[in-house]
Formats: sequence, structure tokens, C-alpha cells
Amino acid sequence: MRTVLFIALMLAACSTAPPPQNSPMPISELTAEDRQEISGIFEQWERAWQAHDMHAWAQLFHNDGTYITWFGDALVGREAIENAMVQAHRTVFRTSEQLSRPEEIRMVAPG
Repeated sequence: MRTVLFIALMLAACSTAPPPQNSPMPISELTAEDRQEISGIFEQWERAWQAHDMHAWAQLFHNDGTYITWFGDALVGREAIENAMVQAHRTVFRTSEQLSRPEEIRMVAPG
């Protein structure tokens, strides 16, 4: 239940508003390769979480990536993300599972 709530909060935090009609950059269509690569990232995310391998999970973030926790704390940088998630997985998350099923995936800018 907590994992479902966590995922719902993550998805709710993502903007789903369509681009303005006068947007100078058209939305690019995703290729089959794009979709396969994105699906692979979600699969790696889930495998790392289910294994509680927060090193592997943190590797999915850019070196200076930011992750907002379920408490609203901003973790900046891969090392900070990994350290905080290692601590979290020593608590109630040690037996948690995460499933990611995106409703929609689209490019927000070309390339």
C-alpha cells in the first residue's frame, strides 16, 4: 500500500499538461527504439528496487540528478540519492516492491 501511494505521489508530481498551442518546438514521436529504451529503464528501476540494490537504483540517475522523497526532501546528486535510499531500505522499505506502469510517455522536446 505504501509503495502504491509512493508511486501515485511520484506520478502526481509529474506535469501532464499539454504543451502550449503556440509552442515553437513540436512534440517528436517516439520511435520503437525510444520506447524499448524507456521500458528498459523502468525494468532496471524495478529490478534494483525489488533487490533493494540502491547502488544500482541510484545509477539510473544523472550524476547531478535530483530526487524528491515522499517527505518532500530534495536529494541532489547520485551519491546523496543512494545514501538516503540505502537508509530508507533499512526501514519499512526493506521488503517493499515497486511497480512502474506509465500511463503515457512522450517527448517534450526534439532529440
